[in-house]
Amino acid sequence: MIALVAAVNTTIGVVQEVRADSAIAALDQLAAPSARVVRDGQELLVPASDVVKGDLVRVEAGDIVPADLDLVVAERAGFDESAVTGEAVPVHRSCGEAAEAGTVLVTGRAACSPVSRWPG
Repeated sequence: MIALVAAVNTTIGVVQEVRADSAIAALDQLAAPSARVVRDGQELLVPASDVVKGDLVRVEAGDIVPADLDLVVAERAGFDESAVTGEAVPVHRSCGEAAEAGTVLVTGRAACSPVSRWPG
């Protein structure tokens, strides 16, 4: 009887562990940042980690900035930089200025190019 209870308990534990792992993987997939880029004339949705120099990244109100970017086009672009600087008021940026990764575009829209942190 004890062996039966132990077997049932072990089976239930394994099933719960597998379900928990699946749930965590699904949450990771939902939380993974993505970016809308224009690459080779086509607009694509790619993982933020795949943004490369030469891409044109498009961000609209509500989007999280996927990488450090230089603004090429900015239309009333206001960024919530509280995650980076702690500043509570949105900061308005214009062409030629930078937007940091992890900030959120709260107003307007922008087209940007990735900033290269390394020479070359």
